[in-house]
Amino acid sequence: MKTFCVVLPAKDEHLGIGKTLRSILNAGAASSDIYVIDDGSSDGTGDIAASFNVNVVRNSTNIGKAKSVQRLAAVSQLTERYDYICLMDADTEVSADYFSAVLESFANANVAAVCGRAKSTPHNWLTAYRCLAYWISHAIYKDGQSNMGVITVTPGCASSFRADVFKQLEWNNDTIVEDMDCTVQIHRKELGKIIYQKNALVSTQDPSSLRGYIRQMYRWNTGAWQVGLKYGMLQGLSKIDWEYKLLWGKA
Repeated sequence: MKTFCVVLPAKDEHLGIGKTLRSILNAGAASSDIYVIDDGSSDGTGDIAASFNVNVVRNSTNIGKAKSVQRLAAVSQLTERYDYICLMDADTEVSADYFSAVLESFANANVAAVCGRAKSTPHNWLTAYRCLAYWISHAIYKDGQSNMGVITVTPGCASSFRADVFKQLEWNNDTIVEDMDCTVQIHRKELGKIIYQKNALVSTQDPSSLRGYIRQMYRWNTGAWQVGLKYGMLQGLSKIDWEYKLLWGKA
């Protein structure tokens, strides 16, 4: 068993995947432990990834992020070969000590998943607002959720899992927010603690137009509603159910 691997699903990410892979390598991940799944890209994303000597698996057609992650894990036998699986997005840049901070958190054997801290780079007034929103949600709110054991989302751009936990997750396309879906699965299946690690810092790209922002918010809120219905969270009485209801203003 090797310590950790990096899983990077990508669809038409030729503009950013090079920066992402360079940051991952600079943070200490070996190229042989980085796995990119090119989900039917038409812009050469897979070829750019291959130029970094990382593992590249290609889907002939687009099958979606959740199914791509599931396929990559199965084809590459990741849960049998690694202790921890670090999942991130193809437009994410990680800090130099990202992986060391994540592995430090897994020193507690009860930890099932580690949630990193995302920040956004400001380009205009909208992305500057997103920077503030990330600071409030991660630096303040996420820390409180971690202490209370009620983290509702481990963000897809900065999520790491124990391999035995990852193996038990169901990567389905019946919701459009696979990161929240898998987070709630960990709670429902009682697979262990989900904790927030503020030192596991990543920079992510956010929409720079109002139209893009509205589409992102619509996707996130629609997906959260789907997850709540799927797991009966509006009727449930566990801590995570009450946190969900609180977030929707139902409590």
